[in-house]
Amino acid sequence: MAKSKSKTKGKGQTHSTMRGQAKPQDSAASVFWDSNEAFSELFNIVVFKRNVVNPKTLKDARDVESAWIQLSRKMGFFLKNTRDNCKESDDIGLLSILGLENMTTIDYQMAFRVMLLDTINYGRQINIIEAKHRAEEAIIPQEEQQKITGNEYLGRFRKTDKIKRAITLVIYYGKEPWDGPKRLFDMMEDPPLIEWEDGYPTGDYPMYILDVGRMPEELLDQFSSPTKDFLGFLKYERQGTDELHRFVLENESFFRSAPPITMNALVELTGSKELKRFMEEFKTPEGGTNMCEGIKYYGDQRALEARHETFVETAQQFNHSLKDTIAGFMNRFDMKPEEAEQEVKKYWKN
Repeated sequence: MAKSKSKTKGKGQTHSTMRGQAKPQDSAASVFWDSNEAFSELFNIVVFKRNVVNPKTLKDARDVESAWIQLSRKMGFFLKNTRDNCKESDDIGLLSILGLENMTTIDYQMAFRVMLLDTINYGRQINIIEAKHRAEEAIIPQEEQQKITGNEYLGRFRKTDKIKRAITLVIYYGKEPWDGPKRLFDMMEDPPLIEWEDGYPTGDYPMYILDVGRMPEELLDQFSSPTKDFLGFLKYERQGTDELHRFVLENESFFRSAPPITMNALVELTGSKELKRFMEEFKTPEGGTNMCEGIKYYGDQRALEARHETFVETAQQFNHSLKDTIAGFMNRFDMKPEEAEQEVKKYWKN
């Protein structure tokens, strides 16, 4: 995690970098979600609950958010942060900046961070509008300038000016269930005293979050390939070999040659050495990875390891020496002496 940095630029002016994950923007997970199809499907299903974002109209937006926040004529500060993925939608009725934050660990400040990310975006949009009006004032006729009210002139923000909504979705891949705040009010000491008609308390800011490991089966089934395959693998990888093997075989058409973009993201998010090895040992002619064969091999290896461990535990229960156990292990599993010794010592308890 990057720490907040702050330094004074001048009287009443402060430059700040918002605390964030500080992950490289070309990380494997970010590359996977760079696809307009996967990105739009994620927001349509998790956030909007219907198809409102058209992948054909999505375009990449600035992933570095920065804005000058003016508090008064003499006081203000500059904020900057980097989003993992950011796209812009210009669909009719949905003029939005859509941001995605990839999380592998729980951040108990995340509800505040999401609000601040969106705030920085709004500040940047206002800065752009202000700069546009300053440029216009330099060239528009005097009689047109007189039509601008004093309040509009001082703030460089007209009565008719509008900004696009900013929506941030947090996608959490961690092994433990997300037990952090899911809205700003969850971070506060006192319960809400007043609620609006829509159910959100005064001063609240709700956070959209997808906890991949705990997502319901019916939600997963709404996604199409490859998004379903990617999310499903992460979900069932947490539940053990049998469930993962079942899911991979049920989606064999994808996993018999899983593309490198998906595999790199899965390796990064799971931290699995086996998956990294599969990419080399089970490579397909198309350049993908045959995960069906890989998972079968993985399951066989796990079963064999369990048999090895049971053999050693049983030998120790009957007070067999290390030397005798290695000899029996060689015969039982048809291993060379050095291999058998190494394997027995993995499970031998002193």
